[in-house]
Amino acid sequence: MRNTFAFAMFGATLLAATASAQASTKSVRVLYVVPSDAQRSDRAALVANAVEHNRQTWQNYGATMTTDDVVTVRSHHNVNWFLTNPDGFHGGLAEWYWLGNACNAARDVYPDACTGDANHKYIIFLEADISSVNGNGAAAGFGAAVMPKGIIDGAEQGDLRRIGSIGHELGHTFGMPDPEPDTDTDCESQWPTKNIICSGGYYPHNRLNHLDYPYLFSAESSAYFEETPSDLFDVGQGKVLAGEKWKTQRGLDLEGCALSCLRDPGCSSFVHFGTTCEFKGGRLSEAWDISGYTSAQIKIPADGAVEKKVAPIWDQHHATQVCPQVCDIWRNVPWTESSWTGTWWPTPANEYSVCLCDYNPDYNP
Repeated sequence: MRNTFAFAMFGATLLAATASAQASTKSVRVLYVVPSDAQRSDRAALVANAVEHNRQTWQNYGATMTTDDVVTVRSHHNVNWFLTNPDGFHGGLAEWYWLGNACNAARDVYPDACTGDANHKYIIFLEADISSVNGNGAAAGFGAAVMPKGIIDGAEQGDLRRIGSIGHELGHTFGMPDPEPDTDTDCESQWPTKNIICSGGYYPHNRLNHLDYPYLFSAESSAYFEETPSDLFDVGQGKVLAGEKWKTQRGLDLEGCALSCLRDPGCSSFVHFGTTCEFKGGRLSEAWDISGYTSAQIKIPADGAVEKKVAPIWDQHHATQVCPQVCDIWRNVPWTESSWTGTWWPTPANEYSVCLCDYNPDYNP
């Protein structure tokens, strides 16, 4: 069975799946591999929740992926075999045998696992302590993110850094590189918040941003996600933004223009006409009506602050009942904090109220 979820966290006007949203045709497979002498064999539901926590975070910023149900693999090999058996992937690099052997176990269920499967990524949880051979981290290779016992233990303890490391390693399967010191990819220098590859250390105060979108919406990866680049923008047909033009690119369709904007940390809106893209400031609410033009404004604010409309709220007590529900994107997933800032306000005619949500609290924790 596949798990797909419609956008609910940003309401109808923000990050809602549009009519042009595509159906994902590729999926992420999740396995829970249990060696014959593993101390635990009962944590499939736990790892499913940890994957869902990361999936919701990616969905929050416009990359709704499909994850298949967790498959438990009960191996006839013991933990020592996973750590010491030459795996066929890494030659003489014995410290990585556990990763390759996790892939070997996965192929008992999915023969294409870790062998260039063009239609699936894999997250493999391995109930084996790898600290004697390779520390307590996780790794990715051959299209799979492999999460050993230390990550599972951390998730069970509610350690969000360990839970976030799942998204970090999954990012590697989509080609995302580790941050480079003293560059714009360095986690310490990113502002106002960190991109998804920094998630091991900063999770859940991460977002997908211009460093991630080029990989996720590449020709090789876009079929894993329901959105296209333009789905991440409010698009106005026959509109021209009134702001100042600061860059022009030619030879782009609307999707190419949107992806180019997503790659640029300074871009929040653009105008497209013919095969020309003009990057401009301004908002669609301040646009001129001119046929033949399409203007777009990004739906995802850089600081994570989102105003969500709700039915009229009468007082603070009522707000404490309503706003946490409309703000929380992870309301059915453990280990989460509320995304409601505690702020709300009514409109003058009290036709509706507004809850202020924050999806990137504490930018640089």
